[in-house]
Amino acid sequence: MVLTVAGASLDLFRTEPGLGRHRLSGDGFGSAAFLRTAWDTRFTVGGRTAATQPAAPVGIPLIIATLLLVVAVAVGVRYALRGSAGVLARRLTAAGAVFLAGVVCTIGVGGIDWSTNVDMETSPEPGMWLLVAAVVVAAAATVMIHLRGPAPTAGWADPHLAFADTPTPSTGVSITVLPPEPPPTPPWAPEHGERS
Repeated sequence: MVLTVAGASLDLFRTEPGLGRHRLSGDGFGSAAFLRTAWDTRFTVGGRTAATQPAAPVGIPLIIATLLLVVAVAVGVRYALRGSAGVLARRLTAAGAVFLAGVVCTIGVGGIDWSTNVDMETSPEPGMWLLVAAVVVAAAATVMIHLRGPAPTAGWADPHLAFADTPTPSTGVSITVLPPEPPPTPPWAPEHGERS
């Protein structure tokens, strides 16, 4: 989640004229470049923004992916505190990871489209690398949550052994293993048959 938000707020791609052409430059301003973010495209000269224009708002799907992952974390924490398996948390984590991967691939294809222009050179910026790292972390989280075994249940590890015949010990005393008793009910709870 954090990597996705950070990546969406930083520059994703930098596009400059190719090495075969003269770079745009002014008196002491340095080279010109296009910096693309998840929200807009900026034209910079010598590191200063000269113009800004709107671009495809890929930040909106990134926010949706982040919200999906936030819900997955909240549900996962709730299931972990209750000690249950958390099937919903697994599905939400997988959905968030797949959705995030699709959005990042779409952004990457947009960067490749710019870099295929022979007159331009496009390079990924820190925001794109953070988004790639977010996809890797989300995929790892999905694998880990699916590999995690079912939560341990209170009571017997194998309830069938409680009722199985056991051999008589050498002392001649037979021991019968009984299943655990149900937990006591609180005094304020209604008894069976009572209406609350």
